[in-house]
Amino acid sequence: MSDYIVLVKQVPDVSQITDNAFDPETGTLVRSRLANVINELDAQALAFANHMKKISGDAKARLVALTMGPPMADEVLRYSLARAADQVVLLTDRALGGADTVATANPLAYAIRRITKELLQCGDDYLVVSGMQSVDGDTAQVPAQIAEELGLPCIAYVTGAEYKNNRFEFTRIISGGSQIVATKKLPAVVTVAKYEYPLFATFGGTRWAKKAPMVQWGANDIQAPQIGAKGSKTAVIRVFPPGKSTRKCKQISDVKELARTIVEGFKKGDSQAGGSTGKKADGKYTLPKRR
Repeated sequence: MSDYIVLVKQVPDVSQITDNAFDPETGTLVRSRLANVINELDAQALAFANHMKKISGDAKARLVALTMGPPMADEVLRYSLARAADQVVLLTDRALGGADTVATANPLAYAIRRITKELLQCGDDYLVVSGMQSVDGDTAQVPAQIAEELGLPCIAYVTGAEYKNNRFEFTRIISGGSQIVATKKLPAVVTVAKYEYPLFATFGGTRWAKKAPMVQWGANDIQAPQIGAKGSKTAVIRVFPPGKSTRKCKQISDVKELARTIVEGFKKGDSQAGGSTGKKADGKYTLPKRR
């Protein structure tokens, strides 16, 4: 029997980012100023874990959703309960705020340890499932850092799974194609890159999710050594919008005109027509070497 711990995250609705979304002094995102939703890849990870639970044929398997964030992050846990989760855990504390990926992964790993020992009491028979990355941080570092902290193998960029010979076989994306990786033994961490079989909430599930009990832990409950801004290895120094591009696109169909435009661009040092000037001391121009 294996149980599942799914990491879910509440993220800003990127279609509605406002001008005052960031604190100008700290460089951190002020989530209360934005509409928030479940991270799409985490929603897919939830569906993927539910799929694994079904194909394993284990009726006793349990699925726990875990998130770290402000109190309002309980919304993504209610979302999880309405669709697949049997139990949810909210890790929330002001001391956890302002964390980078290291100070995010560390308390989550400690929370996972406590979940497996106290809530699930499952020993080593569990899988941690997460979306590959979140739309707000976009680093794809946290799941791998959790695996490192827990001393577990990490199967990344997963798109599918089958259950054969009492073990899972995962299909994952690699450079130039795909690869099938089997779990030799549990536990392990799995990151989902794509799983397009969404879960839909039922009427009964939605009603239950509104009143279902939720486990809530603070920093003192997990005793993680690296938390918040103080436990972070990196810090945001400044947040600013990208500069406006001055690039122009020229539609040229004549080969001779194209060649003339490129040469003239090099003479002018025009990056729009060829990048750096390539001018030597003798006044001659050279095209950049092919890489």
